[in-house]
Amino acid sequence: MIAQTKYSSLSLVIPCYNEHLALDNMAVRLKTFLQSNLEKREFQSIELIVVDDGSDDGSSEILQTWEFARIIRHPSSLGYGAALKAGFKAAQGELIGFLDMDSSYDPMEFFRLAESMKRNKSQIAFGCRFSEQSEMPVVRKIGNRLYVGAIRLISGAHLNDVCTGQRLFKRELIPYVTSFNENDLSYSIALSVGLIEKGLSISEERVRYLERDGESKLSVVRDGIGFLFAALRTKYGKSSSHRRSIN
Repeated sequence: MIAQTKYSSLSLVIPCYNEHLALDNMAVRLKTFLQSNLEKREFQSIELIVVDDGSDDGSSEILQTWEFARIIRHPSSLGYGAALKAGFKAAQGELIGFLDMDSSYDPMEFFRLAESMKRNKSQIAFGCRFSEQSEMPVVRKIGNRLYVGAIRLISGAHLNDVCTGQRLFKRELIPYVTSFNENDLSYSIALSVGLIEKGLSISEERVRYLERDGESKLSVVRDGIGFLFAALRTKYGKSSSHRRSIN
């Protein structure tokens, strides 16, 4: 007897910019995720979309060998947010997920995020990185805690991780999540504030967070300031089209 699938089709979007040191590890994890789904039949189907954001470190050549994923390439780097939005627009699944290519997140956690959405009847699930098993560097952990505090003050919401790079949402939200002007790393925080302001139902699930492969591109101070301004722009309606209605 063939097991019935529990969830709709999943499109998993993974932005990549100069992550050649992480690609071998991520390839193993993604193939394991796909194989596990074939055995468990959790999702009807899984589509992997990698958006190569103008990598020039050899990542592009490696990604061309990934026959298990669809590769979208930007000739030059447009930014983290732009890469995610390009992937979302190309996605065909009924559920859309994303995670970073630096191997700090485990794709297997999407089984738990889907269950969280179903259990809580939410439209989005955030993977919370703060747990006893988290391998987040101390400086970044402090910075992320400060961001969480700031967003709680700005929005009144009580999310535990507003900059997580692992999330899952319903396809109906694509027009909304692609409507933000932010194209760099600040897209992540603008998205969180926008979802809160929209009054959408968000569930959180603690996920494994591992030490990344390769050097981080995040500057806690410089990007932290950018995140704060992005949050304020989104909150007060200056991230132009972020108020677009959901169809």
